[in-house]
Amino acid sequence: MLSDDDLKVILSYLSAVAGKTVRSADDLLAMGTEPFLDLTEKIPDEALPIVVSLFKSTLHGRELFIKLTGDPDEPPGKKAAAFFKRYSNLVLAQEDTTANFNPLLLYLPPESFDDLAFIQSRQSFFLRQTVDTINEFLKTACRCTDIFGPGQQEEAWIWYWNYLLRR
Repeated sequence: MLSDDDLKVILSYLSAVAGKTVRSADDLLAMGTEPFLDLTEKIPDEALPIVVSLFKSTLHGRELFIKLTGDPDEPPGKKAAAFFKRYSNLVLAQEDTTANFNPLLLYLPPESFDDLAFIQSRQSFFLRQTVDTINEFLKTACRCTDIFGPGQQEEAWIWYWNYLLRR
C-alpha cells in the first residue's frame, strides 16, 4: 500500500510526464487505454513498477488491466502486449535490481527539471539520501563528474540547484 506522500510524488511525476494534471488513478483510467499506453512508453523502467503499484493500491486499478487485456477471446493490441511484456520482464528482473534502485531517479525525474518549484519541494528528500545515492543520481541524471564525500549532501544539493539554473 502506498503512503499519501508516495502517492502525491507519483501523481506529480505522472503529471510532469503526461503534460497534464493527474490527481488520481481515476484520471489515468479516464484517459483511455491508448493514451495510457502512450504515457507508459515515456516512463523509465525504474519507475514503471511503482506506477503499476499505484493501480494495485486502488479499487479501480483492476479495471485498467481489464481494459488493457481487452476481450479474452482476442489477443491484446500491440501496445498492450508490449506494455505487459516490458512490465513482466521488469518484475522478473526486479529481484536483481532492487539493490540498485535509486529513489532520486523516480522522485526527481529529468522531465521535471524545468519545474523549479517542484524540485525545490523535494530538497529535504534529496538531503536525506546517502551520498552514494546522490552521486549516482547526479552522474546519471545530470552527467555530473564531481564526487561528493560523506556529509556533503548540502554541497551536492547546491551543485544540483546550480545545474538546474544553468539549463
